[in-house]
Amino acid sequence: MWTHKAWPGRFLPQSLPAKERLRAYAGWCNAVEGNTTFYATPARKTVEAWAQQTGPDFRFAVKLPKVVTHERRLVGVEAEMRAFLDAVDPLGERAVLWTQLPGSFGPSDVDALGRFLRRLPADRRRAVEVRHPGFFTDAGSTSLLEGVLAGAGAEWVPFDTAVFFQSPPTSEAEQEAWARKPRLPRRTRALTDRPIVRYLGRDSVEETVEGWRPWTAVVADWLREGRSPTVFLHTPDNDDAPALARRFHDEVRALVPDLDALPEPEPIEPATLF
Repeated sequence: MWTHKAWPGRFLPQSLPAKERLRAYAGWCNAVEGNTTFYATPARKTVEAWAQQTGPDFRFAVKLPKVVTHERRLVGVEAEMRAFLDAVDPLGERAVLWTQLPGSFGPSDVDALGRFLRRLPADRRRAVEVRHPGFFTDAGSTSLLEGVLAGAGAEWVPFDTAVFFQSPPTSEAEQEAWARKPRLPRRTRALTDRPIVRYLGRDSVEETVEGWRPWTAVVADWLREGRSPTVFLHTPDNDDAPALARRFHDEVRALVPDLDALPEPEPIEPATLF
């Protein structure tokens, strides 16, 4: 996300090379979703550069490759996982291995998930995002998945799209998200000491902020319990995401005053003609 085309000149210096933008992004937010790893395993040198551009408390949620999760559905992926784990190793404990599963991966597949999670390195955090409705609507399936995740020390990552689907899309970006994003019930239960939340708002800032209000209370409670949550805020085009993330953090900090402030972004130079 740190190379998002709408951010240079707003959240990142206009002339900053792409290979240095993560450093500037880390001045706005202290965590990032590594979504590109879903499409291709990065070179280890690339990941080393990510590690060098960020501080020791910066968090990465690195999505497992689609060949592992979607094409082979966690079976027969030893070579691919060895390559992936070697590539992301420079991030160390700052990275959580994010297994995002397709909507077709249902309760009957949980045993395969359990076997896969147990084979991951014990010193790496792991988190799982499921999209099959059965995990959310059937109590037995919910309990089954929670048991497997808890046994492997893995977190269940909710993707909250409730406010997004409250009314029809009003823009091209919303229409695209309407067709691609999952419609699932909101889930607010944490399984580990580091819960992860993904939230999708609307083009409208007011609707986005109003929709995240249940999460400010949940996240504040988690912090009071001694947990250390990570929250990722999205809108259909993500153009304002860094500013919205900081606004969310401020609202949580108003409830939990001893929560550390986010870093101060570096100044953005005004655009010039020459």
